Amino acid sequence: MQFSFQKSFGYPVLRLGSDDYTSGAFQPTIIPRNVAKGEEEARIDCRFAISVEEISSLIDVGKASFAIVIDCRDTFYRETFETNDKRATFFCSSDMLKGRVVFESYIIVKEKISDYLCKHIDEFYGPGPHQFTPGMVLAQGLPVEKNIHAEKLRDNQSLMSFHSDENLKMGEWWFDILNEFPSVYVSPEQLASINSAPTASNPIIENTFLVPIVSEMVAALRDEELVEEVISYPWSGLILDGLKKPDDDESLISDLSKSNIRLAQIFLGLPLARQNQLMVGSGD
Repeated sequence: MQFSFQKSFGYPVLRLGSDDYTSGAFQPTIIPRNVAKGEEEARIDCRFAISVEEISSLIDVGKASFAIVIDCRDTFYRETFETNDKRATFFCSSDMLKGRVVFESYIIVKEKISDYLCKHIDEFYGPGPHQFTPGMVLAQGLPVEKNIHAEKLRDNQSLMSFHSDENLKMGEWWFDILNEFPSVYVSPEQLASINSAPTASNPIIENTFLVPIVSEMVAALRDEELVEEVISYPWSGLILDGLKKPDDDESLISDLSKSNIRLAQIFLGLPLARQNQLMVGSGD
């Protein structure tokens, strides 16, 4: 199961950027939880919000269900999870979530539907009733892309997600840390390049994106006003734990002799050194 947002399904599907429905929304929230070192399972918490009553009713009677698809290219892992609950928790092997991980979300048909009527469907599809067969998609959420890179981040599954921003030029990017995990925005062309990058390019990703992002996280945790907001985000605990002094509960966050950028490099395990192998012999 993997569907393009640019192509028509040939029947009405509720999704962002489509005119199939004149109103209504499907808003899934997918949250991969932290994985402690040694834990064998990764936990994914999901919340599903659907504002179209007719689709919601199909889920209530078991004719449709929520579904998420977890896809990891680096480990060749792909699995689908389904539920009829608006809140659900799924588990998969933590070894499967390495490198780039994509979380897709859908509402799919489970039983044949021959009498579907909804006033929000665009008149292009006619008055109905509309028919659906098992496996067809009723709604599609935006895919969520997470990346697991540096060694100190891998065990905790501190993930950042990449998003497309058509207002950005190729090579231009910005990020937002005021989320459970940071979001990175790049141009559509740049996103395609990142998505097709091999695992060997991870050191470049670390130094380009993670160092400045972690640096700003450190700055926020040092800011008396911002810390009250960001301390509730999962990444704050990862940063504080990752910067604890050896044999001491005190965090390096309080060591003002070290700049934010230096602490970011320490937290990430000095990622510039991992880029040396890419730079050596580059002129050959």
